[in-house]
Amino acid sequence: MTAAWSTSASRSYGQSAPDLFTSVVNVPPTVAAQYAGNGTQLNLFSGGALQQGFEALLGSEINVYGGSIGSSFNAEPGSVVNLHGGTIGTSFRAKLGSDVEFFGGEFVLNGVPYVGNSITLSGNDVFTGTLADGSPFILSPQGGDILQTVALTPFALPPLVTIPETLNGPLGTRPAGLRIGQSLTVGPGGSLGVDFAVVDAALTMSGGSVGKLRVARGTVSVSQAAVGPILIYAGGEATIGPGGHATNDLRVFDGGVLNINGGTIGDFASSFPGAKVNLTAGSVGNTFRPIDSEVNIQGGSIGSFFEPTRGTINLSGGTIGGAFRSYGSQVNISGGALLDGGVAYAGSVVRQSGGAVGKRYDVQEGATMSIDGGTIGRGFLVRARSHTELIGGEFSPALSEMRSTLGGQCHEAFGQLDDFSRERPDRGNAR
Repeated sequence: MTAAWSTSASRSYGQSAPDLFTSVVNVPPTVAAQYAGNGTQLNLFSGGALQQGFEALLGSEINVYGGSIGSSFNAEPGSVVNLHGGTIGTSFRAKLGSDVEFFGGEFVLNGVPYVGNSITLSGNDVFTGTLADGSPFILSPQGGDILQTVALTPFALPPLVTIPETLNGPLGTRPAGLRIGQSLTVGPGGSLGVDFAVVDAALTMSGGSVGKLRVARGTVSVSQAAVGPILIYAGGEATIGPGGHATNDLRVFDGGVLNINGGTIGDFASSFPGAKVNLTAGSVGNTFRPIDSEVNIQGGSIGSFFEPTRGTINLSGGTIGGAFRSYGSQVNISGGALLDGGVAYAGSVVRQSGGAVGKRYDVQEGATMSIDGGTIGRGFLVRARSHTELIGGEFSPALSEMRSTLGGQCHEAFGQLDDFSRERPDRGNAR
């Protein structure tokens, strides 16, 4: 790999000779600007950082030996970026026409060792590896990363130590992550820094803190500890136990598993096709948005504006907050409670065999609901061209006029049906 202003003979392990540039910036001691422009060589060392949204522009060269790269790093066409160490933030973008090179090893693509000399990621690809200083990384388009024809150069790695370790203070000079077979327990006072990656390894946090946490093909257990957003990739599993808290914007990707067993998750969590979320105790904040995912709720609570798109929701215990909206999802209610203001949109299939559905539940056109147990609150609205089935033996007089419009068999619901509304095309809503 060569830059337009140099020859391969002038580069050592990817770095060009400094005298080829009009400006050479070493971080530290210098604090990096928001970008590196034409004719600038920037060298990042341990203790230094590149800000969120940093841009390597045409004619610049970035050499990373340590420190941290903030999220939304952009290697623009005509730039050169050589990565030997340090941590890589989310949304790392090596754009087409840039000259980006990783020096290290243990490269794995989608769980399979990768031996190519360059790589381009697409779809749900998950690429992991270890840089020359021993720092593991996880990159995937699912997390906003872009790798376009990135070069991979094998480089000797530090010895792999698999003896279980404990951390009760700052991370210090240790790599910001765990490699294959490693395990680490973080106790009170432990700190893993701003970004930590777990690859084929085990992290237990019984105290301490970390900024952003990523896991692929490994396990993370959090109790009595606070963590930033967690990104769970294929083969990764995170458990949030009593006293554990993960802040806003947690994400579970294809093949990832999240267990909440007494801990708390902040707002705006999301899960994506192929992911699984299990809630047995604890809580998930507002605006949880699973897409084509499986969510099993046996206890605990999910806040308002829980909005699954397709996928399967199994509610057997616990509660779901108000303004629940399902978009083409399979919703199975056998226990627990769905609080007020829910809506089943077109394509949704809701099956209630137990539990409680709160007031003003709305079955929209194109949605299906069957009820053979549990309770329904007041203001239950069955829209025109929806399909609702009551399974039982006898109905109160208030329900008899609805037999012809609910579709299927109308018998006795085993629970109580307190009140219904029916939207009719010619009369609007009637009670």
